Amino acid sequence: MEHLPPDGAIEESARPTWPRLAGPERPAPAADPVADAVADAVADADAARHVRGRPLGELLLLMQSTRAAMREAAWAECYRRYHEVVWTRVFYVIRSISWLPEPREVAADVASDVFVGLPDAARHYREQGRAEWWLKQVAVRTALRRKAALTGRWASDAAGRRSVSLDDAADEVVQELDAVEPEELMELERRLELLRASPEPTKRRWAEFIALYVDGCSFQEIGARLGLSDGTVRNWLCQIRKFLAQPLTAE
Repeated sequence: MEHLPPDGAIEESARPTWPRLAGPERPAPAADPVADAVADAVADADAARHVRGRPLGELLLLMQSTRAAMREAAWAECYRRYHEVVWTRVFYVIRSISWLPEPREVAADVASDVFVGLPDAARHYREQGRAEWWLKQVAVRTALRRKAALTGRWASDAAGRRSVSLDDAADEVVQELDAVEPEELMELERRLELLRASPEPTKRRWAEFIALYVDGCSFQEIGARLGLSDGTVRNWLCQIRKFLAQPLTAE
């Protein structure tokens, strides 16, 4: 009679033997989602501390880091500190489209485009020591391209006779805005809103006049577009300057 082991027992020789795995064939340990999440959070916090307060030029370089957490932290820091700068420059260009009903919404959309494309644009950053100027140019160029898509052109020279290059137009806008405080730009926009909402037809047309004037149109071109004589254009300019010089509460 064949010998059988007692119930519940297995002889050592009867146990299956499994090959020992070594090297790359060894099964990987099971993933631990909690541990991975903690590690990611630590990496993100470390990257955020590393980029805080860094100059813009360094942030642009860090956007090209091999570490994803560092790239994202540099982008977020740039957005936090420079979104208003970008939006102001974009809005200055977009608001010059006189027929656009919601320039703020379009400006917000264009500003988002600037930051979405910033990591790719940063690869071409070579303006050492002029990072803010470079970012302003990127913002203005993006806005001018949107303006060209909406109107068919981005700018004209002072006499309104010829188109200028995109780079020249961007440089001119950046220089103009750098000479003006952001608070002054927002003050001008508040006054333009008052003109657009005015019950007086003439004042509503003043808003169109200002948009064309800011866009660099000559008196002759403004008159042709608004159906005004040269004398009326100059008279309106004097009246508009007086209006803009008044305290805002006077309106």
